Amino acid sequence: MSMIKLLGKTNIQGKTIFETGPQAPAFAPTDISGLQLWLDASDASTLYNATAGGSLVTTDGSAVARWADKSGNNRHATQATANARPLLKTGANGINSKTVLSFDGSNDFLTSSVTGFKSLSAVSVIGVISTAVAAQADIQTMVLFGFGNISNAGSGFPANKGLGISSVTSVLNGEKITFFGERDASSNSGRLGSTTYSRTANIAQSLQLELGSTGTQLYANNSSVNLNLANQISTSTNLAPNQIGYTLDDNLLLCAGRANGTVFTSGVNQKMAEFLVFNRKLTSGERLSIWSYLQTKWNIA
Repeated sequence: MSMIKLLGKTNIQGKTIFETGPQAPAFAPTDISGLQLWLDASDASTLYNATAGGSLVTTDGSAVARWADKSGNNRHATQATANARPLLKTGANGINSKTVLSFDGSNDFLTSSVTGFKSLSAVSVIGVISTAVAAQADIQTMVLFGFGNISNAGSGFPANKGLGISSVTSVLNGEKITFFGERDASSNSGRLGSTTYSRTANIAQSLQLELGSTGTQLYANNSSVNLNLANQISTSTNLAPNQIGYTLDDNLLLCAGRANGTVFTSGVNQKMAEFLVFNRKLTSGERLSIWSYLQTKWNIA
């Protein structure tokens, strides 16, 4: 039997038939060049009960030992200590009925090797997270990520460096501030202040940090956040990642930071849905594509 390809609008025996062209594939972060790390909690095939892999975790409330990297770079986030592992949350316990990881705020965190990041001239980091409480005085209510510190033996003062986003209501004029490392070896503050960014309890939010020689910028739900540089080590916005705390061990800490060699967490429960790292600053068009993807997927207001 010979086949006839119908193009466009065709009428056969009184019925109109339309031929539709191929549909464009859905956007994915891998469509943007420079993707270094992609953790997606909604992908059930990436969550395991052992650091080396093991079995997939599917039951609500079960511990996750390994969150597999979807970027192709094998920078899997793991936790070897059983009681420090985040828990799987599904359905109504997740975000937008999608699976997330819940960190207890006490000792839960994951770590991923990011060797070579400290030598990058620019970086973009994006995370979707929700916290159980809004901003409170002197409580770190949203630790998104941090890097390990290194002590400065020459001065005898520990360098509590680390690249991270966390937010508190500060004693500095009551500002809500974002930390890029708590202090350096000379006890200089390493934070950028924000007077416009705030959090709402149990509401998913997207945070994006871009660092590079052409400027440092923080975005909350795709809106630019004004940064007060008065309380930072440098008053310049042109900071490469290694200028604000990339350290020798190249270990990224999810939902935690490190000071004096000790890991610290937020003190409150928080959920992480997705986490992305690129090795450059994104264009405005790329940033919009990422935001649209995350907003739709996680129902971010």
